[in-house]
Amino acid sequence: MRKLLLFLLVSIALPALAQNGKKVYADFHGVRYTRQHDGKLGRWEMYANTEKSSTGRKSLCYNADLIDSEGRHEIAAVAYLQVGMQSNLDPDYIEYQILSAKAVKIDGFFIEWGFKPHENDILLREMQKVAAKYDFEIGVNWCDGWLYYDWITKLYPEINTREAKTEYMAKCYQYLVDSVFTGPTAPMVKGMPVFYHFGPGAKVDEYKKVLSLAKLPQGMKQPVALRRWADWGKLENDKYIPSLVAMKWIPGKKWEKYRLHGFLPVSVQEIRHMPNGIITPLRMMLSSL
Repeated sequence: MRKLLLFLLVSIALPALAQNGKKVYADFHGVRYTRQHDGKLGRWEMYANTEKSSTGRKSLCYNADLIDSEGRHEIAAVAYLQVGMQSNLDPDYIEYQILSAKAVKIDGFFIEWGFKPHENDILLREMQKVAAKYDFEIGVNWCDGWLYYDWITKLYPEINTREAKTEYMAKCYQYLVDSVFTGPTAPMVKGMPVFYHFGPGAKVDEYKKVLSLAKLPQGMKQPVALRRWADWGKLENDKYIPSLVAMKWIPGKKWEKYRLHGFLPVSVQEIRHMPNGIITPLRMMLSSL
């Protein structure tokens, strides 16, 4: 119930917030396919071992090929879509989601993205094509942990050390500079390209190396990485001094648990006063639009 109230509160407030000079970006999780459009199911199907979960469930198994008596597929989702099971790569469905987002004053989607040529990069490029028609921004929620796991090694066996992965991350960053942080759909705030850095991949020195190898187009400001939780704090002598403020409804110990996992519940009042003209991406289940 508490989550529902928070969602309703934010949903009601978004149109007003969009008028105060700040931008609203929403995290977009994919990729979901359909047999008819793509010949596969993607994230609509899922199996997971959940023995360590406190829910008591030992496993999860969703097979989207199964259809019940009402014509509903057994999809891996909390809520069933009002428009039914769709493909994230269907241009008509992309248009529907973008226009739905614009109707509630969302400025852009940050596609969960790890590296090129992961399947999410295909989603990114398909989104850009449609977004360009509607003055909508498409960026990335960079999960660079995907790159430092063995996922990239399965594609390219020679990328099997942290040094090799850091070098490849630099290539991915350059790709974002050339293909995402520029152009009509680039996510821009106060003239600066922005992206959401989810992590947990590169270490500080590795990330510095990636930045040092990047070649920015003439006139481009350094892209700004938004952290996994919203910024609170103040400027003292032009230096940002962070502070974490616990919400009244979250006890201290629970707050620390949320913070460590990168989640920061916010109220509408806090959203209004976020710095940098940015509303940090709200993790919304856009697949249910």
